[in-house]
Amino acid sequence: MKKINKKGFTLVEIIITLAIVITITTVAVGSYIGISKNKKKEEWALVKKQIETAAEQYISTNKYMYEDLDSNGLSAYISVGTLVETDYLNKVVNPETKKELDKCALVEVKISSSGKYTATYIGKTDDDTNCSNTNKSIVFKEAKAADIEVNVSKLDNTHDNIGDWYDTGAKYTLNIKSRKKSVTNVKYCIGNSSCSPDTDISSDYSVKYTASSGEDEKNKYACFVVTAMSGGTAKRSKACNYANIDNSNPTCTAKFTNANSYGWTNNTAVVNPNTCSDTGIGCSSISGIENRYSKETSGTAVSVKVKDRFGHEGTCSTTVKVDKTDPSGSISIASSESKYNSKNTKLNLEASDSLSGVESAIIGNTNYFDGSIGTSKWKKEKSYTFSNASYDGSEKSLSIKIYDVAGNSATKSDTYTLYKECTKNNITYKNGKTCTKTCGGGTLNQLAYDKNNSARCSSYDKTSGGSRCNTQSCGASSCTAVKVLGQKKDCRSGAGNDVTAQLKIVCNGKIDYINLQYYYPGVKNCKNSSRNPAGRHYPGNSSNSSNDLEKGTHKNGSNINGAVFNLLGCSAKKVTYRYQVAADGKVIADWSDWITFDFSNKNDADEKKTICKPDKGAAWFK
Repeated sequence: MKKINKKGFTLVEIIITLAIVITITTVAVGSYIGISKNKKKEEWALVKKQIETAAEQYISTNKYMYEDLDSNGLSAYISVGTLVETDYLNKVVNPETKKELDKCALVEVKISSSGKYTATYIGKTDDDTNCSNTNKSIVFKEAKAADIEVNVSKLDNTHDNIGDWYDTGAKYTLNIKSRKKSVTNVKYCIGNSSCSPDTDISSDYSVKYTASSGEDEKNKYACFVVTAMSGGTAKRSKACNYANIDNSNPTCTAKFTNANSYGWTNNTAVVNPNTCSDTGIGCSSISGIENRYSKETSGTAVSVKVKDRFGHEGTCSTTVKVDKTDPSGSISIASSESKYNSKNTKLNLEASDSLSGVESAIIGNTNYFDGSIGTSKWKKEKSYTFSNASYDGSEKSLSIKIYDVAGNSATKSDTYTLYKECTKNNITYKNGKTCTKTCGGGTLNQLAYDKNNSARCSSYDKTSGGSRCNTQSCGASSCTAVKVLGQKKDCRSGAGNDVTAQLKIVCNGKIDYINLQYYYPGVKNCKNSSRNPAGRHYPGNSSNSSNDLEKGTHKNGSNINGAVFNLLGCSAKKVTYRYQVAADGKVIADWSDWITFDFSNKNDADEKKTICKPDKGAAWFK
């Protein structure tokens, strides 16, 4: 069996292995470094291409500022700062150095005969050490011409510029960055667009533009042309820059901010700017700017001010209306009935306000005002009904709340005592049911009604006060007259000279019977039984005792008008009688007082032919 060697690597083997690894690593790192440098160059080439493309787009868009490219053989120079500030480029980083490109790095742009722009990135030159504000400077120059730029600053004692905007004007200063000693001529111009320099300038190379009051100028340009010698040849450079000038006040509108829908307030009027307009730099914030007016007025102009971002002030106003005084008025309640305080009423309403005028007059949830909104005086009579009210003498109250147009209010009230129904002094009676059938002792029902509103007052119902019903008032027979028709001789055969008196009791309605008692005063011994009707007897003396009385009963039947009694007697001159009447089974007229008739003056011949009828024999009186 072969024996296994368990020893490790020898030192020689380890050294050889390390040498191989180091060689391989060195080759790999070198290759990586070479690849990284090439990658960065490629990335930088792409960045420069982006810069050049951005420059071409910028000039194409703003070609009105680069008209000199069309002639004179000048090249335009644009700084990277300009492209970044105008959003044609984002912030640019050089991938080789990992640093942001300097804003003064330049891009040269030329134009071909066909009008095509071609840009070439130049970068920062040695002459750019004084570069300032180049993000706005527009530069043209010939090859080997002086490097120049135009800087813009504020005028003395004015507000600092805000971006491209300047207060009352601007100062334009030419900066010659190279070939200063070889400059032979400098000219300038100021205009509203890119202009042609034609005016000589002093050695400080500065010009000022002061705007007149109220002037706004956008893109107020100053351009400089510098001629400098290079190799015995004159070379031209042109640079322009602009400033936006705002020397005018803003305009505005004002708003009465706490006005109600009618344009009034019942408090201090507050006026604020509503809008602000500025053709230049623009308005500053207008919040918190206000004016207050506290006096009462039907129309006063109140002004407010606004400012633009430079502090120029503009003024505007609006009309305010202030009314702090409550309206006045009244309410009075009156009955719509002339006799009593009905729950149906009429309201006499008044409202007035001398400043803003009346807006509403509200009772409960109802607006009773029907005039023109803002009228100074209003007066009306309105109908009103107290609902769910009883005539119990209770006191009712009504309030009217009067509002003026500004929102002030006043409350006025009145009380009204309702009529008290069914009191003792307000009762009238009407007959209800007639007397009960138990006449003679029955009573008449009296129904109580309120005499003003005809309400039933059952608690005050009553009878006729306890008086007995008579036949007329009860509906049963009531006798109204008793007559003695006269003294006549009895016409019957053998009657002699005896006389009779005929009594007629006239009744109204149906009766059961009439009882009669009578006698002849001063006449005695007149009794004659052969001539006495059944059930009767003759009195024998002049007294009115029971023996002297003749009693008779007449039962009704078909005769509804009463009864006729023929009283037989001697030649008496007088008859005295009384009667009793019954109806419905009850006595309704008890014995009357005694009645005496004297008929001695009667001429019996006048009645004889009526009473005595011989052709038919003796007859009773009809």
